[in-house]
Amino acid sequence: MTTDRVLSISSVVIALTAVCVSIWQGVVAREHNKLSVKPYITAAPRLPGVGGENGVFISNAGVGPAFIKKAFIKANGKEFDMAANNWPAVYTHLNLKRLCYVERWFKEGATLKAGQDVKLIAPTTSPLDASCPVEFIKLISAPELTLSIEYESIYGEEFKYSQRIGLDDQEISRFKKALGY
Repeated sequence: MTTDRVLSISSVVIALTAVCVSIWQGVVAREHNKLSVKPYITAAPRLPGVGGENGVFISNAGVGPAFIKKAFIKANGKEFDMAANNWPAVYTHLNLKRLCYVERWFKEGATLKAGQDVKLIAPTTSPLDASCPVEFIKLISAPELTLSIEYESIYGEEFKYSQRIGLDDQEISRFKKALGY
């Protein structure tokens, strides 16, 4: 084999290796980009007591926006679509007073920015009815109160979140004490 032939073959091998490495870097970069904008939805009650911001909050703890596709509340065996204001039906199903709550629902395509907290439901601060804190305790102590959300990332990756958002007995008694009940 001549020197020219060896150099030619070596050049081809190096060029093919460079192409393979470039393709691999592109795949890795795309995966990194997906992870760098991945949303992560969570929900939990926040109950600091009198004077605090009580309620059930939904948060996007991820680093990218979450595009809501569907949202449902399951209350004591019945599912309610939260793409529209179905809270009155939830209250009726759980035998709760309607005027005791401030609520929110998610239309399809709603967006939660990275780091954004949204109050899903909270007791009203209106002095119309002194029993509203007790009504809120009834709501969040429902035996089965589950939030389910289907959402996607900016890359169209689909995720599902489902979590019981009600409180257990120990948490309820702590909240009652914080409210003075």
